[in-house]
Order: sequence, then structure tokens, then C-alpha cells
Amino acid sequence: MIGVAPATGWGEKIISVVLAKSALELVKDTKDPMKACRLGIEILADRVDGYGGLVMVTRKGRVGYDHNTLRMAFAFKEGPSGREHAGIRA
Repeated sequence: MIGVAPATGWGEKIISVVLAKSALELVKDTKDPMKACRLGIEILADRVDGYGGLVMVTRKGRVGYDHNTLRMAFAFKEGPSGREHAGIRA
């Protein structure tokens, strides 16, 4: 298991690019969950003109998130450090 990656947004578009799986595959190559989420959202926008957000937690507790909507609420607790993060990202 690489990790988990829930997605939200335009469901049909997200499904058509298999967004969560695509981003999890990207994290295997990049080793950076933030970059993998950004690249996943770029795929969503470029390939199918879709809008959404993605949060990823790797097996080691590293977190990534990105979106191409106006805003995205997020909250998570980092695995390695235990730091808590929450907000609305514009």
C-alpha cells in the first residue's frame, strides 16, 4: 500500500482520469506527496477540464493536498511530527 488519496469535486471527471490512483502512482516516482497531488490536479484540469481537490496521506504519514477550485477546506495531523493543520486554502 502506497497510501490513501480521497478526492472531491466533479465526480465524473475525477473518475475518468482515475485521479486518486494516478496521484498515488505519481508519489512513487516523485517521493513528494504535495508534488504528486499538484501533478494529479494538473492531469484533471488538462485532460478533462475537471475541477476538484485531492488529499493524500502516504503510508509513512506524509501529507499532500492540492486543488483547482476557488477554495478547499482541509484538516490533517501529520504522522511523523504530530503537527495539526487546518484551514481553507484559496
